[in-house]
Amino acid sequence: MMRKSLNRLLFAWRYALKNFIFNPMRSFLLTVGFLGIFVVIILAFSMNDFFRIYYVNKLEEKYQSFDMVMNISSSGDARFFSISQMNLNDDVSQMIEDKAVFFEFDVLLETNQTDRVYVHVFSSSKEDLSKISTYTNDEIDLADDEMIITKSFSETYGLNIDDSVSLFARETQKTFIIKDIIDDGHLFIENSIFIDKDESLLFFLSSLSPSLDSLPSSLLKNMYNFVYIDIKPEYSYNQLAQSLQDISQYEKLSFTQTIDQNAVDHFVSRNISIFSMMLSIVFVSILFVLQTTLLVYFNEKKVIFSQVHVLGGKKQFSLSLVLIEMFTFFMLSFVISIWVTNFILDFGINYLKINLVYDIQFVHLIYALITVLLFSVVMVVYYFNTFYQTSDVNHLKEEGREVSFNFKKSLSILAGTILVYILFEINFINQLFGKLSVIVQILLAIIFMFVFAKVSLRAIIFILGKFKEKNLLYYHLSMMVSKKAFKHYTSVILIAFLTIMLLIFTNGYMDIRSDSYRNGYQTDFILTHIVTGFDDVYDEIKELDHVEDSIKVGLYTEVFVVEQNQTISQLISIDQDQISTFFNLDINQEDLNDLDDESRLKILLPDRYYKLYGLEIGDQIDIYVNPTYKTQSFYISGFFEKQLGDLAFTNMHKVLSGQSPYQAIILNSNIDKNTLRDELLDLFSDQMIRITDVNQSMDRLIYEMERVAVYITVILSLIIGCFVIAMINHAHLLFVQVKSNYARLYVIGYSKKRMVLTLIKEGLITLIVFYVTSSIGYIVIASYFSDLSILFGEYEPVKFSAVPLLYGAVIITLVFSVQYAIYIYQVLHIKLSEIIKSY
Repeated sequence: MMRKSLNRLLFAWRYALKNFIFNPMRSFLLTVGFLGIFVVIILAFSMNDFFRIYYVNKLEEKYQSFDMVMNISSSGDARFFSISQMNLNDDVSQMIEDKAVFFEFDVLLETNQTDRVYVHVFSSSKEDLSKISTYTNDEIDLADDEMIITKSFSETYGLNIDDSVSLFARETQKTFIIKDIIDDGHLFIENSIFIDKDESLLFFLSSLSPSLDSLPSSLLKNMYNFVYIDIKPEYSYNQLAQSLQDISQYEKLSFTQTIDQNAVDHFVSRNISIFSMMLSIVFVSILFVLQTTLLVYFNEKKVIFSQVHVLGGKKQFSLSLVLIEMFTFFMLSFVISIWVTNFILDFGINYLKINLVYDIQFVHLIYALITVLLFSVVMVVYYFNTFYQTSDVNHLKEEGREVSFNFKKSLSILAGTILVYILFEINFINQLFGKLSVIVQILLAIIFMFVFAKVSLRAIIFILGKFKEKNLLYYHLSMMVSKKAFKHYTSVILIAFLTIMLLIFTNGYMDIRSDSYRNGYQTDFILTHIVTGFDDVYDEIKELDHVEDSIKVGLYTEVFVVEQNQTISQLISIDQDQISTFFNLDINQEDLNDLDDESRLKILLPDRYYKLYGLEIGDQIDIYVNPTYKTQSFYISGFFEKQLGDLAFTNMHKVLSGQSPYQAIILNSNIDKNTLRDELLDLFSDQMIRITDVNQSMDRLIYEMERVAVYITVILSLIIGCFVIAMINHAHLLFVQVKSNYARLYVIGYSKKRMVLTLIKEGLITLIVFYVTSSIGYIVIASYFSDLSILFGEYEPVKFSAVPLLYGAVIITLVFSVQYAIYIYQVLHIKLSEIIKSY
C-alpha cells in the first residue's frame, strides 16, 4: 500500500515537472508573476525599516558613538559655558564614556582669489578633532596662525596646503596658513575648518569683547559651547540630561539626543507616508492579480483533472499535481525574489550614497511567504471546491466556454453604485461611517469601473451589430468578450492601468510636495544666538539699505507636542499681521485675527493635527517649548496647510512679554540676497550671531526628499514592469482559449494581413475603453487620496491632478502595445496542424 502511494506520488512529480518543462511560456509567466508578487510584498514590509535604518545610519555616520549634544541655547543668555562642573560632578562623570568638547562659531573667510565664504570653525584640541572627523595625523602641531580644512572645501575653492586665507573678526582680520587637508567625514564636512583652541581662539573672543584680550589663556581652558557626549550603555539619555540640567549653570543649555528613535520614526513616517500608502494599494492590486492568475490557471487545468478522473484517477492525485506545480512556481519565484529585492535595495544604497549594508529582515521574508502562501491555499481550496461542483463530463466540454451577459443586471449595478456613492457624499452618512467611508467610496468606484468596462464593450458590439453587413471586427469582439478568460484579462488590465496612473500621480505629488515646502517660506535669513544687545542688533539691521523687511520673533526649535507624541520643528512667536510677509501660507483671516490676543497663549497649527488627531479650534494643546518655558498650554486659534506639518505660529511674545521671548530676527532682502548675506556676515559673524540662510537650509532637506523620491520612482517603475508581466500572462492565457477560433479562420482562408488589421482595430477599441474606464477610477481615488492617507497614520494634503491622465495615456499605450504585440505575434504563429489534430 505504501509502495503504491509512493509510486503515485513519484508519478505526480514527474507529470507536474513535465508540465512545467514542456509549457515554458506558461511556466515562465506564472513564475515571473509570483516573482513580482513576492518582490512587491517584501518591499512593502521592508520599506519603512529600510528608510528608518537609512536615516539612523546617516546620524550614526555623522555622530559616531556620541549619544548627546550639549550646547548653548538660542534662547539662552550665554555664548559659552565651563565644563568644569561636568568634570567635577561624580554622578555625571560615571555616566559618560567619552566626550569631545569644542568652541564652534561661524565666520567669514577670504581666499587669495578674493572668494568670500561663510565657514564653520571647530576650535579644540587635535585629540577632540579626531573624534568628530577622519583626522589621524598626530604629527602636526598647529600654531596660532594655522588651520586644517576639509577636502571638499579645498576642491571647491582651489585651496592647497601652505595657501593663505584670511578670517575676519569685527574690524580686524587674521591670516592663517592651511597646514593640512583631510577627507570629509562625520561632523567635519563641507565648509568646516579647525583651529587649535589654546593657540588661536583668544583672537576671536577678544573681538567679541575687547576686555577678554587681557585674560590669561588658562581661564579659557574649560570654556566651550558644544560638547558631544558618549553615554555608557547602562545609562540612558534622559538620565544624563536630567543630571546635567540639575546643575544650575547648565539648566538653560540645550540638550539633544543624536539618534532619537521616535523622532526618526516620525520623520520617516512623514517623508515616505505617501509612498507607503501607494505601495499598500499596489499590494492589494497585486493580490488581485494573483487571484485572477490562479483562477485562469485552474480553468486551464479543469480539462486535465477531468481526464484524470474519467480514466480512474483520484481527486487526491489531481490535488497533488496542482500542489507540486504550485510549489515549484512558489519556491522558485520566492528564492529569486530575495535576490531581486536585495538588488533593488542595494541599488538604493548606492544611489543615495550611504555607507550602509542592509539585509532584508528574516521576519519580513516570513511575512511575505506566509501572506502569499495563505492566499494561495485559500484560492486552491476555493477553486477545487468550485471544480467538484461540476461533473467531469461538463468540464471536458467547457474549455474556452462562453460566459453570459445581462444588460439589465449590469446597468442596475452601475446605477446602484452611483446611488450609494452619492449617498456617502451626504455629511450625515459620511460622518456615520467615519474614516471607513472613504474605503467604501473607493470600492464603489472600482466596482463601477469593472462593470462599466464590461457594459461599454458590449454596447460597442451592440452598435456594430446594428449594421446590415456585420464586419469582421464585430465577430472578433464578440468572440473575445464572450470568453471567460477575457473577464479576468479585463480585470488585470484595468487594475494595471489604474495603478499606473496612481503611481504617476504619487510621483508627481512628490515633486509638488518639494515645491510647496519651499514656497511656504518667503524668508531669506534668520539671525539667532543674539545674547546681548538684541535691540541694538535689530535697530542696526533695520537701518541697512539692503533689508526689505525685518521683525523680531521668538523661535523655538524641535518643540514637543505632549499628548500626540509629535515634534514641531519650528514654533514661531510672531505678530499675526507679519506672517504673510515672511510665509506664503493660506491661513484664514479670522484665525489670524484670533492670534492677536494678549490675555492667553494661542497657536496656529498645521492641519495634520486637525485631520489626524481630531483637534478643533478652541481646544487646548500642551507643548514642551524649551528648558526656559517648560510645558505651556495653548488655545488653538486655527489650522493651515503645511507640507510635513513642521511649522506652527504662536503669540508667546505678547502673553509672556515680561520674560523677553524674543531671541531671533527674520528678514528679507530687497536685492540679490548674496549681497545682503555678505553684509550681515561682515557685521555680526564676529559676535557669534548665527546667520541662517533659509533657502540653503531647505535645500538640504529638499535634496534629501528628491533623492528619496527618485529612488521610490525606480521602485514604482519596477512594479509597473511586474504589471506588464501580469498583463502578458493573462493575454497568453486568453490566447489559449481563443486560438482554436483563429485557427478556423485561417483554415477558411483568412489572410494574416487581414488578421493583423482586425486585431489592431480590436486593440484600439479595447485600449480606449480600458483607458477611459480606469481614468474614472483614478479620478475618484485621486480625489480621496488625502483622506485615504489618514488611514495610514499620516496626513498628506494631496490634491487631484489631471496631469497623470495625460502621462498615464502615454505609458498605458506603450505598456498595452507591448503585451498586445506579443498577443498578435502568438496569433500569427499558430500551428494549425496541432489545433486540427485536437478535433
